[in-house]
Amino acid sequence: MLTLHQLQVFVVVADEMSVSRAAERLVVSQPAVSATMAALRREIGVDLIERDGRGIALTDAGRTMYKYAQTMVGLLDEAVEETRAVAFDDVRPIRIATSSSLVSAVVAPSLGRLREERSDLAFSMLVGNRNEVWRMLAAHETDIALTSKPPSTSDFETLATMPNSCVVVARPGSTFPGRLGQSTWLVREQGAALRSFADEIVAGLALDPDLVEIGSDDALLGAIEAGLGVGVLPRSAVDASLRERRLVIVPTDVTPLERPWHLVVRGHDGADQRIVAFAADMVLADPRFQLTTSRS
Repeated sequence: MLTLHQLQVFVVVADEMSVSRAAERLVVSQPAVSATMAALRREIGVDLIERDGRGIALTDAGRTMYKYAQTMVGLLDEAVEETRAVAFDDVRPIRIATSSSLVSAVVAPSLGRLREERSDLAFSMLVGNRNEVWRMLAAHETDIALTSKPPSTSDFETLATMPNSCVVVARPGSTFPGRLGQSTWLVREQGAALRSFADEIVAGLALDPDLVEIGSDDALLGAIEAGLGVGVLPRSAVDASLRERRLVIVPTDVTPLERPWHLVVRGHDGADQRIVAFAADMVLADPRFQLTTSRS
């Protein structure tokens, strides 16, 4: 019989892409993880993982199972938290997942204003790139997502949007509009919202520049200010650097790129009204938000 324990082990193996790392994370032996995966394979009747060089990878069937297993494990964790909250007459914190680009400029100020009015406000914040945020929302690992436009293949509901203008910036004198093709472009990793914006701008300009990946927004900003290359950032994130002449905007035919931020909840099973109310409070706390009832 298929068990939740098997699914939990499978999700960790799929996350780590390694039986040994999965065993370390689960604090069990490697043979125990291998035995659980073998039992899961026998129960389902298909291979979920396969050898990939010296590592492992998910098969097509494994990727399908991973999507459902994530949701089931996420629902289990959510059920446990809600049950404990009821038992102890407590309120489970609202979980917010967001892109790093929005933490200091949007999420933290909004939550700070809410906390001033409601000292008992219970929330937690998870930070990841855009793909990680959508995965967490689909898998019930978070209640609210705030990042770029959600994928059309998922049944999410956008409650509000916030304007976002992306611009190409560089250290003063380091490059000019006609030489962007010869410049090194500093970009976030695949899956990040800023990476998708940068890729869109590069494609719109028909360029094929050298790309260097930078692992965080703060590091990206610092590297551009140091003159290591040009990059794409939200205008709101570079205002101080522009005022102090640490950066200049490099004008192009396709910028500023307008790509609003989206405040999103799950829509297929109807969002918990406490979650919707919390999201509404975040909107009221920041006048830049614009309400919408569109389904994504």
